Amino acid sequence: MDCCKKGGIGDNKTVDLLVSDIIGTDSFNTGNLIASSFGKFQREIQEDYKNEDIIKSLQFMVTDNFTQIAFLTAQLHKVTKIFFTGMFVMENVLSWNTISYGINFWSKGKMKAYYLLHDGYLGALGALLDSTPKK
Repeated sequence: MDCCKKGGIGDNKTVDLLVSDIIGTDSFNTGNLIASSFGKFQREIQEDYKNEDIIKSLQFMVTDNFTQIAFLTAQLHKVTKIFFTGMFVMENVLSWNTISYGINFWSKGKMKAYYLLHDGYLGALGALLDSTPKK
C-alpha cells in the first residue's frame, strides 16, 4: 500500500520497511509500497522513533489488513460496493484514503469503498429490521 497519503501527522517511512528500501531504486515505481509493517523498528533503539510515526505505521497496518479482508469477502460474494462504518473510520480521512486506495488497488478499480455519514444508527436499524415479522 502507498504510505504517503495525505492526512494525519507522523511518518511511517521511519518505521515501515518499503519496497524501495529493499531494491534500492524506484525503477519499478514501487518506492512507497510497504514491504513490511514495522520492518525498520528495533526494540533496543526504540527511543529513536517518534510516537506519531509508530502510531501512523500501526494505523496503516490495521487499515491495510481489514481492507484486504473486506476486498476478499466482497469478491467471494460478488459485491462491488463496500460500506465501511464504525468509530475507526468515522471522520478519519487517513483511514478513508487508505481503505479507498486499498479497495481500488486489490480490485483493479472494479470495487468502491463507501463511508456513511450517520452510521451510528445502523445498530438500531438492524435491530428494528430483525424484529419485524418474517413472511
